[in-house]
This record gives sequence, structure tokens and C-alpha cells, in this order.
Amino acid sequence: MNRAVDPARSDNPWVMGRYTSEDVLGYFTVNGRRVRSTVGFSRKVAEKVLSLRMTQVLENRYFPPNRQLGRMPFTDFAQMYLEREGPLLKSIRTERNRVLAWAREFGNRPLGQITRAEIEAWRREKMIRCRPATINRDLSRLRRMFSLAVERELLEESPMAGIRFLRENNARTRYLSL
Repeated sequence: MNRAVDPARSDNPWVMGRYTSEDVLGYFTVNGRRVRSTVGFSRKVAEKVLSLRMTQVLENRYFPPNRQLGRMPFTDFAQMYLEREGPLLKSIRTERNRVLAWAREFGNRPLGQITRAEIEAWRREKMIRCRPATINRDLSRLRRMFSLAVERELLEESPMAGIRFLRENNARTRYLSL
């Protein structure tokens, strides 16, 4: 059975924690882990919310936010992506190569540790060797992978959010002869 205890005063688990300028913070423990929560703007509201949470803890109905978000290694996620989404892709060989290239780039790092700055640095490095259309295709595959991770609740938010694609100039110069 869960035992809920206020770390500040173990004799009374219903007492509030400390206060900040605008929010009232409450402390209690769930299965030995300390939980700090913003629960309101006044002491009375905060006491009601905390008493509700304490009741939920005692009745095993309190489920804190998932702390496992973003811990899956990127290579495992890439394999899962290829298994589930591969048959749906139009050109599986090309897209498989793109996914595996990203897996080599990020390795076994957890999904949650991949940052927007890293992706932008990769893009700057690739601009030296590749054309904008190629870079955009690689980024669009990565964007799809991260959006799927968010849909499947493996990530809270995508690091691709806010990254814009490069401007493509695919016009050809053509010559007509008479």
C-alpha cells in the first residue's frame, strides 16, 4: 500500500509545503519518491487539491506524468519505425537508407537527448556537400519519425518543431535550338 508523507513534517501528511510568490507548492511522497507539485494560488485551494492527491495516492489512483518519455534509444526507435512504417512507404529502399543514416548519426542516444541545435548543426554541415532538396528529404524523414514518436507518446515534443526547410531551386536552364 502507498504511504503518503509530507517530507517537511512527517507527523502530518496533509500540511502544505513551501510557498513561492504566486504559486503554492505541495510535497508528498509516492512509493518512496518525493513529488513536488504546483497546486494553486491560495492556501485553501492548494490544501483541497493536495488532499485530493493524497487520497488518490492512498487509493492507488494517482498516476504521475510519465518519466519514461524520451528514454528509448534512437536505433531501437529507427528499427521499430522501419518495421511498422516501412511497408507503407512509397520507395522503401531510399527511405530505409535515410532512416539508417539517421540511426548512424544519433546512435544509441535516447530520443529525449536529441536537440534542435544538433539537427541544425547537421544541416549546416550537409549544406557543404549536398543540395538543398536532398537535405530537405532527409529532414522530412526525421520530422516524420519524431512526429510518430510524439503520437506514440515516446516523446513529449519533437525537436524538429520550428526547423524550417531550405529553399529549393530545382529550375533547370534549358536551351532551345532551331
